[in-house]
Amino acid sequence: MKNDTSLGLTAVVISSLAFGMLPIFTKFAYQGDLVPLDILTWRFVFGAGAIWLTWPIWRRWVDLRELTSKQILWRLGLGAVYIFPALIGVLGLERVEATFYMLLFFTFPAMVALTNRVLGERMPGMSWVAIGLALTGSALIIGVNLTVRGPLDILLPLLNAAGYAVYLVIVGRFFSDAPGLATGALSVSGTLLVLIPLLLFRGVGIPSSFAGWWPVMGLGVVSTMLALMMMLVAVSLLGASRAAVMSTLELVFSLAFAALLLGEHIGPTQLIGGGLIFVSVILLQLPRREAQPTPVSVAEPGTD
Repeated sequence: MKNDTSLGLTAVVISSLAFGMLPIFTKFAYQGDLVPLDILTWRFVFGAGAIWLTWPIWRRWVDLRELTSKQILWRLGLGAVYIFPALIGVLGLERVEATFYMLLFFTFPAMVALTNRVLGERMPGMSWVAIGLALTGSALIIGVNLTVRGPLDILLPLLNAAGYAVYLVIVGRFFSDAPGLATGALSVSGTLLVLIPLLLFRGVGIPSSFAGWWPVMGLGVVSTMLALMMMLVAVSLLGASRAAVMSTLELVFSLAFAALLLGEHIGPTQLIGGGLIFVSVILLQLPRREAQPTPVSVAEPGTD
């Protein structure tokens, strides 16, 4: 169990690093004269391609031949669920600044926890404290930016958060019968299979220069293959609610990447927010207090 927790934590950190680059890759991808559906298509072309090119490496830990045909088909179908939050994310990042978008998107850990609570999962009190700290830290680290043009600027990030939350809940509840690496590989491949008919019907835009190619390659290899597969490994080891809250580390990494690559300033408020997020992660790692069994007195024969 301790090894599973350590592996799950490592997977969350890797996933958060990789997902933290997603808004930056997406913003740069729009400079390659691509429309949202083009960016989404290239993301999963490179993502699925990278997964199967590296299969000789990760198959050492996961043998897909051990999965039944039903398990494989269900995981491919899971990719159809993921296409919704993926497309909404690209559409939203075209309209608003990445920082404002992320502030609203990172309501998804609370959505995951609340959904699981409605479905009967017991959430320890410390987990709710961690959710509150994570959301507060998210608000501080991003800052308040309400320069929106219309309701869609708010609705799209929230829909993305809801779609991703539903995806994680489904994975956590119905796909624990196989390793997370297998679920991630087949899910990404399933998303690409859904996009192929659209590709054949409408074609796909091609980046006009290398400045347009490298962001979509980064989206596919880093923010899809690596990020999603590691996140599903974490869900399989830690559970959806815990993995979702811990993944708010992504905000800290996104802020660092934005400062390094986009020249954005990191102020004291953002540093405080980052500290709150790290505290929330530490709280989730504290040992959970197990309920102590109530001693039952048994009368000896002849004493009653």
